[in-house]
Amino acid sequence: MLGFRERELLGHPIERLIPRRALREVLRDQRPGTARSNQGETSVRCKSGDIIPVTFFATAKEGSIVCAFQDRRESERARIEYRLLRSIIFALGRTGDLTSALAAVLRIFCEATGWAFGEAWIPDAKGLRLVRGPIWARPLRRLALFGSESRHFSFGPGEGLPGRVWRSKTPLWIRDVRVDSKFPRAGLATKAGLQGAFAVPVLGGQKVIAVLGFFVFEPRYEDDRLVELVSAVAAELGLAIQKTRAERALRLSQAALEAQDLERRRVARELHDGVNQSLSSIAFRLKVLAVELGEHPKRFRDQADRASRLLEDAIEEVRRITRDLGPSLLDDVGLVPGLRRLGRELSHRTGASFRLSRGGFPLRLPPALASNVYRIVQEALTNAEKHSGATSVSVRLRRKAAWLVVGISDNGKGFDVSKATSKTPGCLGLTNIRERVRLARGRLQLRSSPGRGTRLRLEVPLHPPSPTAPDPR
Repeated sequence: MLGFRERELLGHPIERLIPRRALREVLRDQRPGTARSNQGETSVRCKSGDIIPVTFFATAKEGSIVCAFQDRRESERARIEYRLLRSIIFALGRTGDLTSALAAVLRIFCEATGWAFGEAWIPDAKGLRLVRGPIWARPLRRLALFGSESRHFSFGPGEGLPGRVWRSKTPLWIRDVRVDSKFPRAGLATKAGLQGAFAVPVLGGQKVIAVLGFFVFEPRYEDDRLVELVSAVAAELGLAIQKTRAERALRLSQAALEAQDLERRRVARELHDGVNQSLSSIAFRLKVLAVELGEHPKRFRDQADRASRLLEDAIEEVRRITRDLGPSLLDDVGLVPGLRRLGRELSHRTGASFRLSRGGFPLRLPPALASNVYRIVQEALTNAEKHSGATSVSVRLRRKAAWLVVGISDNGKGFDVSKATSKTPGCLGLTNIRERVRLARGRLQLRSSPGRGTRLRLEVPLHPPSPTAPDPR
């Protein structure tokens, strides 16, 4: 436990093992020749010079005093680890960014363990070098100077203590940085009085998110338990940061989707109020012109009639695009009538039969959810029209507890789902469907095979949770 051999203690003053103040506590009320015993908590000195906490049991026996020690570091570390993890989880719950989370971990660890200085190193934007992030230091001028001067350093893989940990993705301990040839800041550390150091990686999957480094004022032999403790904390930190980043990405995706829908509505209004009105005015004037020509050459009237028909087709196309971009029907009468209209238009264009059934499906949904379901069904029907050659398409809507269930099937040519790539016809549409289902915190099942049609089944929560809430699945 202490690292001494027997011959290294025999004949030497007891103070070599037990500090004088602690010795008085151990020998309190002890007298040779008595049968009194004593126990309590104190500290002893290891061969390395470190002072460790122990529980002692002392008793007088046969003219001498027998004392046994039990290492308290394991229980102390368990308490420290519990405090650290609890404090870090609490701190991460209150911070929304990497820098704040790292700063909280550095402060909590150093205050709990007595280490003098903590620093974080973060990959730069290109992922080529580590740059200094937040630090924590005891309120000493020399440590403040070490921190400010270190800000001018950066490390590539394998360079310095942070770079070596970055490359290996494993912890590294240095007993004395002043004499370590691979520690470029040895001069700064000497001025600050820093000697022992170690660093651990913070991993997000297989990627290093940050490197945490810690320093003390005396040389330290490697402490496996302390490294395990900090590694456990770093692992929790990595998971928390990954979760925070995923939640932020989800919020950004939702915001982008909402912005896209708003832009669709804006363009639809402009098409309806601007282009569509202009085209209608031109068509009317051509008809008036054809009437006024009267008995003029038939060839001119034929050209006017042809131009009028082209304009009418263009007007109808603009109207269709307007409906697709901004499903105002949802705002007016709800989702189900909007889907019925999509089906009628599909039948009109392709001749395919369309059937929609609903069982317990709400007539009214929150606008964002209704728009999402509408877009998903619209994308599926577009795929059926353009790529499957289907002659029959059906949509089934129902409610299952707190979930909305939508089934879409066709009798088209189908495809091999396992071999679908970005170049497969309709794959982009499926990607859009998957993204919308993911943002709605839903589930998607896709079944298809050559010659056997395609079936889509999606389930979305009626009241989608916030991005930071647990997944309802």
